[in-house]
Amino acid sequence: MAAAPRVNPEDFFSPEEWALLSQRSSWRGLACVAHCWAVIGAAMALSAWSPWFIPLAVLWVGNRQLGLFILMHDAAHAVLHPDRRINDAVGFWFCGTEMRAYRSYHLQHHRYVQQTEDPDLVLSAPFPISRASLRRKMWRDISGQTFYKQRIAPGVMAWRSPAPGLNRWSSLGQWMHQERWFLGGNAVFALAFAAVGCLWLWLVLWLLPMATWLPLITRLRNISEHALVAPNEPDPLGNPPLLQGCRK
Repeated sequence: MAAAPRVNPEDFFSPEEWALLSQRSSWRGLACVAHCWAVIGAAMALSAWSPWFIPLAVLWVGNRQLGLFILMHDAAHAVLHPDRRINDAVGFWFCGTEMRAYRSYHLQHHRYVQQTEDPDLVLSAPFPISRASLRRKMWRDISGQTFYKQRIAPGVMAWRSPAPGLNRWSSLGQWMHQERWFLGGNAVFALAFAAVGCLWLWLVLWLLPMATWLPLITRLRNISEHALVAPNEPDPLGNPPLLQGCRK
């Protein structure tokens, strides 16, 4: 059981206020998704026209990849569209995640936010950290090490050190099944770009931002949302920041 009690919105909002806050638009969420893909497409088109745009385009694309992850989060809360089927389809096909598994996991985070049962507590538990530690983490992000650790290394380990009772191929197949959305989506992208003779665009303006800029800004977002918040705070509306500052 969570340390903090649940909050009833009706204790703080009138029915009219809560209805206004909880209403879902049939077009705003879809427009946000379309905007993300439009920016990604424009960044790729500009870079294909002039390679001088590539450094800036890497930042644009990585930023909008994070935007798609944020919209995936909104789809998990069923707020992208009033129709749940459309909401989940957009979250899956255009934001990149199968909704059922992610929704179950993520709603547990909101139910027990900053409590012992919170599955995302690991995002805030290490803080505060030293500046040197933060610099090391940021370097690992921007250099691709975080991407490798999260996305590639588990597959390498599955092959090198199969789980008990599994051979190498079975262990690798298990990892591929777990990462099927990531692997499948990137395979489709790579084939599509290769078919039109622009495989380099996928490598430089999809995979490179995903492996470098995206992990860095995702970490900064996680810090801003989760760090320096006291765990197991008894007041569910409190969660006051820890007044400790950064360790020297």
